[in-house]
Amino acid sequence: MAFKLALATYTTGLEAQAAKSLATLKHLATITPPITEAAMRADLETSQFQAFDNDEWGKFVAQMAAVQLEESVLTATEVGVINVLKAAANLDPSLDCCGVDVPVNANTSVAVYPLIGSATWQHAIEVKMGPSTDCNVKSVDVTLTGVPATLPTPTVKCLFEKCTASGRIFKYYFTSYVSDPTGVNYAINLDFKDVDDVSITSFVPSSSPITFP
Repeated sequence: MAFKLALATYTTGLEAQAAKSLATLKHLATITPPITEAAMRADLETSQFQAFDNDEWGKFVAQMAAVQLEESVLTATEVGVINVLKAAANLDPSLDCCGVDVPVNANTSVAVYPLIGSATWQHAIEVKMGPSTDCNVKSVDVTLTGVPATLPTPTVKCLFEKCTASGRIFKYYFTSYVSDPTGVNYAINLDFKDVDDVSITSFVPSSSPITFP
């Protein structure tokens, strides 16, 4: 498939800046694997008179990570590019949709869904927190335990994705598995971390165990 802007991003048709972002994302997806942050930076700096300084590189990855895409058509390579960009940018969760309440079952939900149209076994895991939950939460470590153990690592870090009317969304894109996870039940633990990766609170959500669709 291909990188495709989310419908919500359109106002008066495809805009110049959005087109530039799409072109850049498409180029990054052509880098010889493994596609890492270092590989992206080296590719863009090659043959240039000067390299990025760290501040400008940070601005670049933040801009690319913030592009709103139609997730259902991302390929495995494209999912990998997005994962790397979001991890590199580590976008600061907006203060417009949070408060002071400690995350608990009543104000938190978790879901796993397939990226339809992408490569085999691609999924995303999403943690949604209500609009009054603690602004100090900067990431959520999700530990999944299941049999068979289809995941290459049991713990993944969900990073800030966006604000919505119902609160903040943190997300992680799975790009590899040991074997097909479809139908496997996973026990889930959520660990909410601050900017220094220190735990604020952790608990087993009421939706645990969750079945991979």
